[in-house]
Amino acid sequence: MSKAHIQNCFLSLNPEVETLPEQAEWGPFPLPEDSEKIDFVDGLHTLGGSGDPNLREGMALYVYAINASMEKRAFCNTDGDFLICAQQGNLDIQTEFGMIFLQPGEICVIQRGVRFRVALGPGVQKARGYITEVWGSMWELPDLGPLGGHSLANPRDFLYPVAHIDEDLSGDWEVVNKNNGKYNCLEQDHSPFDLVAWHGNVVPYKVRASPLSRPCTFFSDMISSMTLPSSLPRTLPALTTPIPLSTPS
Repeated sequence: MSKAHIQNCFLSLNPEVETLPEQAEWGPFPLPEDSEKIDFVDGLHTLGGSGDPNLREGMALYVYAINASMEKRAFCNTDGDFLICAQQGNLDIQTEFGMIFLQPGEICVIQRGVRFRVALGPGVQKARGYITEVWGSMWELPDLGPLGGHSLANPRDFLYPVAHIDEDLSGDWEVVNKNNGKYNCLEQDHSPFDLVAWHGNVVPYKVRASPLSRPCTFFSDMISSMTLPSSLPRTLPALTTPIPLSTPS
């Protein structure tokens, strides 16, 4: 049984969620104890959100806290696109399209339906960070508008993986699917990371936030976006998703 706490239905008919009438803030979430091994699948916890993946509208905010790499285990989110922001500890993320090395201060987007595996970086014992998931749309660059290119991301700022295939494709693997906020485990007798080449533009990518602006934080307002700290004008997002959101819960 997974130790994760996932909630994706934020409609008023769900008795397990409550609407917050005011803004909320929190301190750093605790990291896993050394006595138990928690990988990305088990270390994912919902903080809040809006909407429902069945409606293809809304978003969810998570925190992950892990102290172990995923071994012979892959994750596939069929609900929406993940935007991962590393806060502590480097991550080696293996996707079907190749490898992504994610460091604190960087954000990574993994699209819906892409299988991936999260491992701790070299010398890292524990890691923590935040994830924003969007339903019904995809993360994209904002229109420059009257601001021009000041503090906004450009296509050249993003890095994409090079195709990478597992050296050992044999062995039993678990593929954990998140569908409607529920985990389902599928077993297969070969590695899911067997892609030797790819071509296209729907592919995982990462970008370092610091060259674009001061350190980024999560923000949800008229749209779900990655933007500047709340003390600054909220008009310079690095990534946005142009979908309407219902009242956050």
